[in-house]
Amino acid sequence: MNMKSSRKVTSIPQEIIFEIFSLLPIKSLMRFRCISKVYNSLVSETDFVSIHQSRSMTRTGGIKLLAREREGFYTIEQNEDGEASLLHIEYLDVLDDYIGSRNLFECVNGLLCFSTWHQPAIIINPSTREIRFLPKIDVNRYCYCSLGYEPEEKIYKVLYTRFETLESHARNWVFTLGIDKSWREVESVFLFPRLNEGVCINGVIYMLDAFCQRKRIVAFDVKAESFRTITLPCALPHGVDSCHLIEVKGKLAVLENMTDENFNLWILGNGQLQIWERDTITSSPGFPRMNFCSHAHDEEIIFVAEVEGDKFTYFSYDITTKSWRKCEVQGSQREYSIKGIYRCVENLYPLEKCLVNAR
Repeated sequence: MNMKSSRKVTSIPQEIIFEIFSLLPIKSLMRFRCISKVYNSLVSETDFVSIHQSRSMTRTGGIKLLAREREGFYTIEQNEDGEASLLHIEYLDVLDDYIGSRNLFECVNGLLCFSTWHQPAIIINPSTREIRFLPKIDVNRYCYCSLGYEPEEKIYKVLYTRFETLESHARNWVFTLGIDKSWREVESVFLFPRLNEGVCINGVIYMLDAFCQRKRIVAFDVKAESFRTITLPCALPHGVDSCHLIEVKGKLAVLENMTDENFNLWILGNGQLQIWERDTITSSPGFPRMNFCSHAHDEEIIFVAEVEGDKFTYFSYDITTKSWRKCEVQGSQREYSIKGIYRCVENLYPLEKCLVNAR
């Protein structure tokens, strides 16, 4: 027998490697990128990034819960018995100046957008541990950024809004990640001071107008880079101060806090008629007071309850089954101040395509 022929190595077809890699966690893929140029090129392809993220939506471990706290960021490690623990994300400690400031924080497709009134916006990919500072732009007291994703072209854009004064129209700029080198000014017609964090659904960023008397939502189309307005349900008895914009089954929804135990869920129907459908969410007797709705995805809404000593509790509400799930999170020996909990899907999008560091 020819020993050389018996040692011949059969190469694995590219399409099979593609399928196997698309099912792996990003931590493993980062190691494979260092093995060969072929693997590195495959993992960086736009189509592969998109398919991997789509499969991470259902893959075990593909979605993690991220908690934003006044002193840092943590991942929430859940157990099957309903208990969980916090794991500090040390590499995000460089954002201490942002955490302590008045800011807006948004999570879109696993990418994080962090902005304040006084510093340039930051884009973070927690899966690849990349952090990028976007170019500075003239700032004053009234400004903020929003992150949007356009699914058809698979691009991310950051919307920057600045107010000269609260009596004038806002000026708006856009920065396309991986393409733009500087901000581009776009349509500047609406005056809409933000009330809280926005939500991006199917290529549209929705933002709640802070002026209660207007009762409207401002929508920014990421692809067309244009604005429109949506009228809030006229039946809101508590105004917009008690509302949160969330996504429910791919649709825009408004969660209205009626009392400590009751919430109205308004879901916007399809079409141009802007018809809102209302549902009522009632918590179980004995539940602690809900501080705020933290995040929603598809059929689950996360509520954060009051902190009790060195641990806090959050509740997940299943919209379809109308059932609640309780989870207690144990931390270190100090009191926590949770600002939000977010579902982060693993995302391979390379922030190295953006400016290396434009701060």
